[in-house]
This record gives sequence, C-alpha cells and structure tokens, in this order.
Amino acid sequence: MTEKDIQKWTGEVGLQYTERNPQTVEELEELREEQYGISQTELYEEIIGDFERDIQILEVGSNVGVQLRCLRKLGFENLYGLDVQSFAIKKSREHAPTIPAVVGEGSHLPFADESFDLIFTNGCLITIPPNLIDAVQAEIVRCSKKYVMGQEFHSDKYIAIDSEHDDQLYWKTNFCERYLDNQDVELVESSLLSYVNTSNVDQMFLLKKLDS
Repeated sequence: MTEKDIQKWTGEVGLQYTERNPQTVEELEELREEQYGISQTELYEEIIGDFERDIQILEVGSNVGVQLRCLRKLGFENLYGLDVQSFAIKKSREHAPTIPAVVGEGSHLPFADESFDLIFTNGCLITIPPNLIDAVQAEIVRCSKKYVMGQEFHSDKYIAIDSEHDDQLYWKTNFCERYLDNQDVELVESSLLSYVNTSNVDQMFLLKKLDS
C-alpha cells in the first residue's frame, strides 16, 4: 500500500471499519445468513472441510480475527493473522490469545517463502488499490506452500466503489481470474455468492500452486 493508504487504515477509517464489522463468530454467522442465506462456517466447510486440521493457515487482512475464530470452530489448529491496523491486531489478541496475529501489510509479507499451507483473504483484496493488487497476490502466492483461498466482492470489470461509511475507496473485480492470469496457480474450486436482498455478488475460490 502507499503511505496514504496505510495512514487511512491505521487511522480513523480503519477504526471505523473495525468497529462496525462483526466482533464475534456469532455476529459473523448472523451477517452471512442475512447476506447469502448460508453461514460462514458452512461456506468454509464446503470449500476446505476435508483439509487436515493441523495445516498452517494465514489470513491476510485478518482485522479482529473473527474469520480465524470461525475456522477454529471447525477444528483448524494452526491459525495466524496479519493486518495493517495495530488496533485491530490488539483486539484480535484479546479475543483469541492463542491465535498469533501480527501487524504487517500485504505487499510486503514478513514471512519466508512457503511458510503456510494455506493463505486466504476475506474482504481484504477489495481494499487494495488496483496498481498494487498484483504485488499483494504475488506475496500471498510466494508465502503459500500449496493453497490460496479468497472470498471477495466480484465483478467482471474492475470497478471502484464509494463507501457509504467513509471516504475509503473499495474495488471489485474477478480476483480469482487475476490470480490465474498473473500467478503460477490453478483453479480448484470457485463459486459465486449472490446476496439475498441486493444484486451484489461475491466470489469464493480455492487455488492451488502449480507443481505443489
């Protein structure tokens, strides 16, 4: 991210984002039921439910760690979080002291190559400016040993979205296709998640590194 973007997310914009989003697994499940008519736990169970529970998993853009706690509910043991906002990481550690979480940003992940079996984002890539998205995706692939997973806003075009809550821009595109076009990965599974009460569509996808 640029210094301006980092300042937004580490400042008032980031604080507002953290405070208005789910803090508990129960709140997340309720939100997903309202959005898609299916819980987040069920979504994860469908896409990685047959994975070994002791694999190393990193979430990039983990905020307060609610997605990681959702995965822990499914029995996954080795979970790690990373977010650019120190306040969110502090809250994450308070909610789940046994899930390590560190401050860092996506275009320069502080990890060695192939450090994790699976790296995922959930509503993170939508915050990355288009000129940096390839660098962030490349870092995610670099640090993954085998799998990359995502759940993000979806569009066939690259579209900027004005937030109703703050002055932060968000973007939607086909993030899965962008991985496939620019990184050494292949598609394992992809599905579109239609919203119950709006025309919005998200995409959930699982990718595998080539030759892994």
